[in-house]
Amino acid sequence: MKRKYLYASIVIMAALLFFKLFFEFFIGLERKHKYVPHIDTVFAKDFTPEKWSSVGVGDTITAVHAKLGHPLDSSYCKIPSAEPNYRYYEEYYSTDGKCEYGDFAWQSFAVYYNRELKVIALDSIWCYD
Repeated sequence: MKRKYLYASIVIMAALLFFKLFFEFFIGLERKHKYVPHIDTVFAKDFTPEKWSSVGVGDTITAVHAKLGHPLDSSYCKIPSAEPNYRYYEEYYSTDGKCEYGDFAWQSFAVYYNRELKVIALDSIWCYD
């Protein structure tokens, strides 16, 4: 009788483990990886999250590139609530898609510049898309 309960508990535990892995890796319940948080984050060539705190508001684009390296992508954007034709420049140092076997959350790192190409804002958020 004890052996029956042991086998039943092993089967139940194996089934629970299977469903946990199935839902995490194949269904796409996207969240941070428990042991490797940046498992699905692609970083720019010379960028590391540790270097992020070395950049501050007021830094020039040249200083940012010297500290973080060159970004993965950049673009000009218009601020709708600001004066007409006010645009800012943004650079991205990370993106999604590094992990090949699952879809996990990734951390976005973006730097925003004004017309004089001085940092006006820094943005680092976790994305669950």
